[in-house]
Amino acid sequence: MSPRKVFIRENDPADRMVVLLEGEIRGRRESGGPDSPVINDPGTDGDGLLPFSRLKTYPLTIRAVVPIRGLLFPASKFPELYHRIPELTQRPVGMLTDRVRSVTQVEQQSQKLAALGKLSPAWPMS
Repeated sequence: MSPRKVFIRENDPADRMVVLLEGEIRGRRESGGPDSPVINDPGTDGDGLLPFSRLKTYPLTIRAVVPIRGLLFPASKFPELYHRIPELTQRPVGMLTDRVRSVTQVEQQSQKLAALGKLSPAWPMS
């Protein structure tokens, strides 16, 4: 996929898992405006819907930063995927935990910066 191309849109149904083999992607909550935090993923990880996730819609719009190569697994194929490769049942749980931690940290940093901006007086312009 070419750079800057959107391949997951915020609020679309979460119906597939993306495994990025090569490249980099960037996600942002478009509904949060131009100042919403940006999350970068340098690749070699899973994105989108993960097995065992309760995700119903995608919370971010995801774009390619550079040309990417990856795999798409429709949610309907998850049972077959685990039947054929049982070792995959452990990795998504760890990925879900890491993802929640990462998103929470980014949102907390954004909230702290916004609060700091409200507390500090405007700098006088000379």
